[in-house]
Amino acid sequence: MTPLRKAIRDAAGQLRPLQGKGLPLVVVLVPGPGCGVPLDPVSVLSAMYGDISVEFDIGPVSDSRWVTGRDGRLSGGTHAYLSAVVVLRVRLHADDWAESWWSVHAPPGDGRIELIEQFMAAARAQAPDGYYLTADVYETLGAAATRLPDSVFVGAKDTRWVPSSDGSSMVRVR
Repeated sequence: MTPLRKAIRDAAGQLRPLQGKGLPLVVVLVPGPGCGVPLDPVSVLSAMYGDISVEFDIGPVSDSRWVTGRDGRLSGGTHAYLSAVVVLRVRLHADDWAESWWSVHAPPGDGRIELIEQFMAAARAQAPDGYYLTADVYETLGAAATRLPDSVFVGAKDTRWVPSSDGSSMVRVR
């Protein structure tokens, strides 16, 4: 988690001179080839707001709550001017084709050898070349931040996480 936290902290620091100018200020993370840093939602949100854990009361009936702990780069009002953290990803057209093929030809988890052989033959003949970029957008809780417009990062495979109405959690809205 340390490299991810450092990347967010360093990039947010570079944006500090632009705070208060009414612009959405966004840290964009672009993983390089063979990047060993996890950039899934739990890892990114942990880097932003602290290690994620589950809390519950001991007793006969208890609801659990997801909470953030320490070491978050944006917790406690730090970098409150930051609007969002965005992770750019490369997605292959062949991945889209494969998802579509499996959804039509087999239920998830069906691992029959014949089906895998059919898939491999179809992939060699039909899977398209090329790639495109997708974005995972994590809006911040920054009180002084200018919100990133909803019209930015709206690709078919882009995701967007926003703070809940009470600011206690992050919710995937796309």
